[in-house]
Amino acid sequence: MLKRIVKRILKRVMPSPILFMIWKIPFFFHTTVTYIYFLLSKKKGQRLSWDELDELEKEYYAPHTELTLQSRTDQARHRIESLLQVLPQGKKPDSLLETGAGHGLLSITVHREFNINATAIDLNFNANPELEKNEIPYRTMNVSQMDFADNTFDCVVSFDAFEHFMEPDTALREMIRVTKPKGFIYLDFGPIYYSAFGLHVYKCVHVPYSQYLFDYEMMEEYIEKNDLRRIVPKTLNRWRLDQYNQLWESYCAQVDIVHKRISKDCRHLKLVRAYPGLFKAQTKKFSDLTNCQIQILFQKK
Repeated sequence: MLKRIVKRILKRVMPSPILFMIWKIPFFFHTTVTYIYFLLSKKKGQRLSWDELDELEKEYYAPHTELTLQSRTDQARHRIESLLQVLPQGKKPDSLLETGAGHGLLSITVHREFNINATAIDLNFNANPELEKNEIPYRTMNVSQMDFADNTFDCVVSFDAFEHFMEPDTALREMIRVTKPKGFIYLDFGPIYYSAFGLHVYKCVHVPYSQYLFDYEMMEEYIEKNDLRRIVPKTLNRWRLDQYNQLWESYCAQVDIVHKRISKDCRHLKLVRAYPGLFKAQTKKFSDLTNCQIQILFQKK
């Protein structure tokens, strides 16, 4: 209660930019302290035990709510709007290819609400009654070996999928190939593997940074014994931000970077402070722990 009252008073008497800086002070303090812990720690190879997993699960457990068809459609609409905002003014595409399309709702929404000719590809499409209406072409296809001709689409996109592409280099090369000259390639993906939820098992193991803290086999046994939601194996390329940046640079002769944004997740650094040696054993860069989401827009030359 006292904290709320103080915040209300400060909002009335202080300019917003100053308040923003004040609110950030605890964040910078905790991040700096965590970095020092990480920097001074020695590598520790022994992962946490079953009992420690059990205790942390009790602390971090949160029930998972499956997205409804409507919420997925709303998410798709928001993603399209975000794409259109970063495209240069007046560059709305006539044709769009979605790679790693999953349930295909983004492409369907592009077609229905934005009057863009959309095509969706994935290795395996998730069950979705909207796909059965056959409003758009959707094909089972590997993004690294696409059957489309060169220079086919005005825009090629991928949402929350590029971290799952096992051959990112080949995938990006193919995406550039099928894009028309002066067309766009837009990637928005994460969490990156080394960030808090980079293992992508947050529906069954709720502890952040589980890839650092526990053996994968032990987590599977824990889930089975406690009759929890099973881990669904996912392909992950396990790349760091540095590797992605090197990939972007390697294609600088073919594309220009129009927009780039790296989002960070620093909400769970107390686990890094508690077990710095486990993190140090698996990455030398503290930034790997916080770099979470990549958003980048290329334009083909």
